[in-house]
Amino acid sequence: MAKALKIPAHKTVTVNGEEHNVVAEKLSYEDVVQLTTKGPVPDTSGFKVTYKNRKLRGSLRPGQDVTVDAGMVFNAARKTKRVR
Repeated sequence: MAKALKIPAHKTVTVNGEEHNVVAEKLSYEDVVQLTTKGPVPDTSGFKVTYKNRKLRGSLRPGQDVTVDAGMVFNAARKTKRVR
């Protein structure tokens, strides 16, 4: 008997109000920033990335990732510098 191939499922996530279909099991901080800017960003460290789904909410820092659930909502915004 042949083994069944496991085909990754497409999941719809929302990033800054726009829906995106993703195949990845996890999305990294850098992935979310690229979806926000619609392409590569030379320096992604200037963004604040947050996420939420039915069970949890949190934030991502450079180098971190999160397991993707269908319907997750991500927000990514450029950090503003504080004036002292």
